[in-house]
Amino acid sequence: MNKLPKKYKNILKQLDIAFQPILNIHTGKIYAVEALLRNHLDAGFKSIFDIFDTVSKDNALFAFDIALREKTFQKFTTIENYESIKLFYNLDNRLFEMPDFESGNTNILLKRYNIAKENICFEISERYEVLNNHLMEKVLQHYKNENFYIAIDDFGVGHSGYKLLFDSTPDIIKIDRYFLQNIEKDRKKRLMVASITHLAIQLGIEVLAEGVETRAEYLTCKEIGCNLVQGYFVQHPTKETQEIKHKYTHITEMLKSSKRDEKSSKTLKYIEKIVPLVTNTSMDNVVEYFKEYKNTPYVPVVNEKNEPKGILPEDNIKEYLYSPYGIALLLNNTKKQSKLKNLIISAPSIDISSSISMIIVYISFYSSTRFTPSLPLF
Repeated sequence: MNKLPKKYKNILKQLDIAFQPILNIHTGKIYAVEALLRNHLDAGFKSIFDIFDTVSKDNALFAFDIALREKTFQKFTTIENYESIKLFYNLDNRLFEMPDFESGNTNILLKRYNIAKENICFEISERYEVLNNHLMEKVLQHYKNENFYIAIDDFGVGHSGYKLLFDSTPDIIKIDRYFLQNIEKDRKKRLMVASITHLAIQLGIEVLAEGVETRAEYLTCKEIGCNLVQGYFVQHPTKETQEIKHKYTHITEMLKSSKRDEKSSKTLKYIEKIVPLVTNTSMDNVVEYFKEYKNTPYVPVVNEKNEPKGILPEDNIKEYLYSPYGIALLLNNTKKQSKLKNLIISAPSIDISSSISMIIVYISFYSSTRFTPSLPLF
């Protein structure tokens, strides 16, 4: 790993990490925590941004980030049952422009602290201009290929968000607080957030409502169809990891009391259960799957943590299944097209706890696309 100048090592010692929980908006269960830098005044800086501006000017941003990443990973592992949640880690776009930038350091740290790749979500902020879009897209794709999650932070306040949605298809977008403040009273905000949410979910992207501070904001974002929620209404950021809970009683009680017209449990009788494939399933097992389930037009694909990653339509491998040569080609592990992850496509997914009305909305959107009108529920 790169060496960090001594003065920045001393600064790093004075900094601390706070964590803020991110919940499944429908169930209130913890999904992740976001790491947030604290004690910048003690380290002699006016703001968090001032730290990164200073380090960047010294061309030490990449080395500083790797050291900060290790400090964050180490503290993350002190959260109870950290293995079951994700860590959101903010990346400064400029570190990709550093002359000493190199790949591989994160994997070393993950092995050192026994953290799975699927537990890490790198956040890219839309607030800052990306100086080299080609490099950014390359790095984003690299992290996705390495099974890291990618989130676009502050979505809607910059200029590159929709281009990143098109070019890179992140796993998560975070709707900026600006669009959520008093959203229950502002029709224009509701329409804009609903539009962004519907588009993202059609692309297989989860939507996180960030900066939610009131009960009304929470329930409105839930009604619109956001998947995740974060903000003071759930919990303020805390430097004490024992304060991170896996269940927030005030949230679960609120959800129970607000279900007046929601009859999501009735959706169960309309659901056809399909055994999913896992992303690391070998291709010979994929072939056997479609031979066994001949009437399955597509199959949902999940990762090892049972999180939806997309669908595998039978049409994508049909040309291989009906000829000995095709099956041999499909099973040839030296061929790129034999890898399951290269055959799946993104698809909308909706929480099984969602209301029937919201499920109908997404089925209506989804049935107008070129994909099968069936909608995966998780």
